[in-house]
Amino acid sequence: MLVDRVVAQLIARLKSNNPDASWQAVNALAQIGLPAVPALITTLEESRYRVRLGAVEALHKIGHCAVPALTQAIQGGDEAVRTSVIEVLLKSGDVRAIPALAGALEDESSIVRQRAVEALGAIGVPAVPTLIEALQNSHYGVYRNVAKVLGEIKDARAVPALIDKLRCTGGRVQKSMVVALGEIGDARAVPVLLETLTKGEEALRPSIIEALIQIGDARTVPALTESLEKSTPEMCLRILELLGEIGDARAVPTLIERLQDSSSEIRCCSAEALGKIGDSSVVPALMDALHCHNGTVRSKSAEALGKIKDTRVVPALAEAFGDVYFMVRQSVVEALLKRADVRAIPVLTQALRDPYYTVRYSAAEALGIINDSSALPALIVALRDGNEIVRERVVRTLGEIGDIRAIPSLIEMLQDSDESTRERERQRHYATSKPRKSALFSFCFWTHTGICPYTM
Repeated sequence: MLVDRVVAQLIARLKSNNPDASWQAVNALAQIGLPAVPALITTLEESRYRVRLGAVEALHKIGHCAVPALTQAIQGGDEAVRTSVIEVLLKSGDVRAIPALAGALEDESSIVRQRAVEALGAIGVPAVPTLIEALQNSHYGVYRNVAKVLGEIKDARAVPALIDKLRCTGGRVQKSMVVALGEIGDARAVPVLLETLTKGEEALRPSIIEALIQIGDARTVPALTESLEKSTPEMCLRILELLGEIGDARAVPTLIERLQDSSSEIRCCSAEALGKIGDSSVVPALMDALHCHNGTVRSKSAEALGKIKDTRVVPALAEAFGDVYFMVRQSVVEALLKRADVRAIPVLTQALRDPYYTVRYSAAEALGIINDSSALPALIVALRDGNEIVRERVVRTLGEIGDIRAIPSLIEMLQDSDESTRERERQRHYATSKPRKSALFSFCFWTHTGICPYTM
């Protein structure tokens, strides 16, 4: 037949020593499609890698219609053919290949078995039942690689089988199961992981801790706090971060203890975790940490205090504002911003004169949230701040407070010689979160000056 002759000619070109001719043949064979499949499968027996690669590429381009013939080819031929066929099936991701790939898991070649696992992983969720069954495979490399693939797919159906395998194996196989359970992140794995942490090999500890961190279940808190003593600094930081995310008060004593750690990173991370937990029992420890010799630790402690609802916090933060390190003062002001407590007004008005404009900006923002007229004199002075961004924030805060006593100072600002500044101040002047006060403020401005603020 004509098609057979054309295919034979193209196969000959594929085997030629001319790379350009070979790849032209690949494309032509792919266009012919199904009639070219048998000849391409036979070509997979070619000893030259480049030729086999061309045949694989052509079969891949032919697509789904080649799958039935490829699944048959897995069962015969030499190792190179079977490996190449699986390579094509891996690229296709066709569910029809699952039975043949399952059979290939028992192949005599470890390379074929490994590629079969990878191909099933590429198929994904539809292959999960086959992969779960493959955990009982007699070949060590198979069930180890299967666990890895199941972890990547993250299908919870695999959890019971992985737990069973973890309990009845040891060494590196256990590690594969632990890693997979961590990646899936199902809380059903927590008891067996905690059990393995207690009874398993010391070498497994980092993998188990990592898995528990990934799952993030409250039941892991006692084990995680205990494991801090035996963990690397990097793992300690991850554990401390997770303890904060979980938010379980059982971690508080350990976190307070870690505030005295020799590592400033550990102390910072402990302070952050205590802030996230938000238990008022930690306030004294964080107040002590405000006097730490490390400025970053003091800053993180101030941030943490800002997240805790306790009457002792505002006075402690007010005292900490006298810190020489500007990041501590910044953290103090931002912490006070979150509390909206009138007791913070004196320190916030003081902060309007801080050398750093970010501190002054945050102070003005906090005063707007507190919304108390007692801050008005300090805010009016701050209208002449040397930083334009701060001035804009002060004007917005005055609008939020809505006290008409600010009108003369705002009029004076409108007469500033810098036209661009005036325009921005006009726009900011009416930005308010309280419409009634904003309306009153605008009306007073209008009647006082005879100028409609909405037409300026």
